[in-house]
Amino acid sequence: MNHMREGGCQCEAIRYSIDKQLRLTFACHCTDCQRRSGSAVVVSLLIPESSFHIKRGNLTPQTRTNDIGRVLKHWFCSECGTQILGMNRGTAPDIYQTVRVGTLDNSRGLPPPVHIWTRSAQDWFVFPHDAKCFKENPPVPLLQLMD
Repeated sequence: MNHMREGGCQCEAIRYSIDKQLRLTFACHCTDCQRRSGSAVVVSLLIPESSFHIKRGNLTPQTRTNDIGRVLKHWFCSECGTQILGMNRGTAPDIYQTVRVGTLDNSRGLPPPVHIWTRSAQDWFVFPHDAKCFKENPPVPLLQLMD
């Protein structure tokens, strides 16, 4: 995976850059992600938190509790509603940020090798033959699935 990437929201109020190695792209098929995104799947990128830099604008946080009581925090553009970041993963000093791949200016070359919550996937979705697929969360943290 390449290093430097840039991205932003739909209205361009938010601009960001990523300045370190991209770590892992994954697709989540859970019903929460489907509803939140209005799509069949959410594709995200795990990067070291320290490599994500806001160049313009301010992200607005939103916290909610899911069906099983887990508190989830996401960040979005308050102008257009574009979801930019999902949950942080890991613990200090190894904290990773979850960036929505669709907000990158160039998302080429980032196919998700990992698919989670596949039991909720749309029945028409075709998984790549070499993908690591998990019916729910993987048995290990996503960070351990990184190459």
